[in-house]
Parts: sequence; C-alpha cells; structure tokens
Amino acid sequence: MTSETRKLIQNLPDTLSGDQVRQVLHISKRKCTWLLQNGHIKCTIDHKKQSLKYSVNRPDIADFIDDSKVHPEKYEATFGAFSAAKYNEKLSAQAARYFFPKKLPEEFTQWFDDEFSDLPDALKVEDVIRTIWRWESARCWAV
Repeated sequence: MTSETRKLIQNLPDTLSGDQVRQVLHISKRKCTWLLQNGHIKCTIDHKKQSLKYSVNRPDIADFIDDSKVHPEKYEATFGAFSAAKYNEKLSAQAARYFFPKKLPEEFTQWFDDEFSDLPDALKVEDVIRTIWRWESARCWAV
C-alpha cells in the first residue's frame, strides 16, 4: 500500500457501503456497481437487500486503488458503457479506433490471405491457439 493510499483510507470505516466506495473513488453509481459486480473490487453482496447491499473492506479498496494506478487498463469498460456518448453520431478519435471499419483495405485482405492460406477451413482448438500465438508473437516482434 502506497503512502498516498494510506492517507486516503486512514479516516474511512473498516467496512464501506457501495455508495461510500463511489464517493471515495469519485466515480458514478453505474461504474461503481459494474466494478463491484464484476469482481474488480473485492466485496460481499447481500442479495436480500435492495440497497446498500455491497460491503467492501478497507484493505480491499486500498488494493483496488493501488492496482488501478499500476494497471488502469484492467478496469476500463467498453467505450460509452457509462455515458450517452455511444448514441452520439460523432465519435471521438479515441472511440473510433475500437470500431470495425465498414470496408476493409485491400492490403488487409492480402495479408489475411497470406497469413492463413496454410490453414484448413475448420480448426481444432489446439490449432486455433497455436495460430493466435503465432500471430501475437509476430505482432510483438513487429512493434
């Protein structure tokens, strides 16, 4: 636990509700619920309660804060999941890179044919894993 995180959580109660977690992290209710339900923040869930059903221990929130600073990509949701931006006609440059283009460029088609021409039309699981590993390894070396 970093000293900055220690200062942040020292005045918090031992067990926090979902709303308290949201206030500490300065995030929306929807994002807080998403983090808790998907196990990104360790918590206990009381399914009998309608509200205040999440309980988070102070050390668990500290672990989340520290890990989210080191690995922020682990806690990113898909673009527009917590805003109305996904309905907007004009997508930001950051969001546009996640969407598949309407028409593939010619060089992609040629690359795809060259890359997978030696593979049969139907693959076993082991072959898929081997192919993806080969592709990922080549991509890492290309960078």
